[in-house]
Amino acid sequence: KDNRMKILMVAEKPSIAKAIADSLSGKRGPIQRRGISRALPVYEFTTNRFTPSNGQPCLVRVTSVVGHIYSLGFDFDAQHKDQRTNPRDYFSLPVTKKEESTTSKLRVIDHLKALAGDSEHLVLWLDCDAEGENIAHEVIAVCRKAMYHKASVLGVDTTRVHRAKFSAITPKALQDSFSSLDEPDPALSRSVDARQELDLRIGVALTR
Repeated sequence: KDNRMKILMVAEKPSIAKAIADSLSGKRGPIQRRGISRALPVYEFTTNRFTPSNGQPCLVRVTSVVGHIYSLGFDFDAQHKDQRTNPRDYFSLPVTKKEESTTSKLRVIDHLKALAGDSEHLVLWLDCDAEGENIAHEVIAVCRKAMYHKASVLGVDTTRVHRAKFSAITPKALQDSFSSLDEPDPALSRSVDARQELDLRIGVALTR
């Protein structure tokens, strides 16, 4: 039985996932494996440099998404979907997050859930801007139930979700980020949700 702590790392695109794995895996380098999504490689290596593990060896798997997992749309009732709507109504119609078509085609959600279900820690390596923070919270939403399927308390245990902050894709920058992990910023993510909703409502209302 493999008793090593298991860590899932998620980047914004496959090339960054590879750079992270190459930078953190040492001289031996990572092993590339296939996950559920053939478009999203999984890089695997062992490290004892994960601070919460107190120097114990950990199994790390690094993969990625392809940008946003979800997009925002109006939650039309099926029978009213094709009926004309007064432009003013678009400011009060309910909105919902829907799976992006590319995400669905590449099976990104199934891919993440399968890896998260065998992981104790999630490290988010999304871009360090508001949009990246929003994608990070989409990843949390997908992974958290799978990560805690054996836990007695449901919900996000913030001690197991970590945010990597980096400004360059260089080995030193990525290694420094790994040694000083932060926490996700839900307020910054919600600010993007608010902007997306305003963009949707105003954009659709003005084009009707």
